[in-house]
Amino acid sequence: MSKKKPKPSPSPLEAVEAKAIMEIIHHRDICYTVRAIIEDVQVYFTVFEMAGEINGERPCWRDWRGEITEDLSSARLDFQGWVKWDGCSDWDFHPYPRAPQVHNCSRAGLEDFGQVLLRCWDYAKAHLPNFDQ
Repeated sequence: MSKKKPKPSPSPLEAVEAKAIMEIIHHRDICYTVRAIIEDVQVYFTVFEMAGEINGERPCWRDWRGEITEDLSSARLDFQGWVKWDGCSDWDFHPYPRAPQVHNCSRAGLEDFGQVLLRCWDYAKAHLPNFDQ
């Protein structure tokens, strides 16, 4: 009779992910989708620009080849970052393999871009229990 091997302990990252809460938020009015992962002292955000909606209901995005996809896991990441319990935030605007830039074609596009950053910050403030700002 063989002994069962003990299950390995989770890595620190796996342990954090196991406790984290994830939510997908579609900001249709500014054409962005945000994936928020709430951790103990921060909220981590990944942000995707929406390419539109299918049948006026389901959001869609562009993948790395520029093709339309309904699968958020294959969508092209626009930027990512986090907001901490003290109100500080860090944002990475050059997710690989894109160039390190943020491109907009209009003032309205820049306003939408600013709005999604503000909405992420407000989301963190509303969801972190010890937010101190």
